[in-house]
Amino acid sequence: MAIDNMISLTLSAEELTKLDNALTAIEEVINGKFISLTPTERQSYGRVSDKTEDWIGKVKESMEQNPSLVLTHIDVNEYNNDFTARKALMPRINRMEKIYHLFEDTNMLLGSDLYHNAITFYKGLKAAAQTDAPGAKTVYNNLAARFPGRPSSTKEASSQQ
Repeated sequence: MAIDNMISLTLSAEELTKLDNALTAIEEVINGKFISLTPTERQSYGRVSDKTEDWIGKVKESMEQNPSLVLTHIDVNEYNNDFTARKALMPRINRMEKIYHLFEDTNMLLGSDLYHNAITFYKGLKAAAQTDAPGAKTVYNNLAARFPGRPSSTKEASSQQ
């Protein structure tokens, strides 16, 4: 059963340049300001849930209303700066996440289309090679050597000896 083409996409050179320029503009703004964590570092910091986010806001209000109760080692100005920066970043993170998923989903469908057509050609080529169609064996053997799927049983048998 044939699978329909899932997506047809063409991006002009001008559109790709616009995308690249937009990404460059983002990179220029965040360069030297944003932090890149290692996977291990990412695991050591918890994510702030909506419930915790609300609580952090309440703490901010309480600190503002009760400055005499704030411990001296807490830098209230830095707390307020972090709070403001996080509030400013969240809607942009949400937008970028949506954009990222559009890119990722589109790329997934393109890959699926490509793989389906490649495997269809490969299977047809295999049949043509089995019937000694001119040039088919050479092309098939070249592609078979690079096939990303399971190794053939003849390759497995020769590697076990």
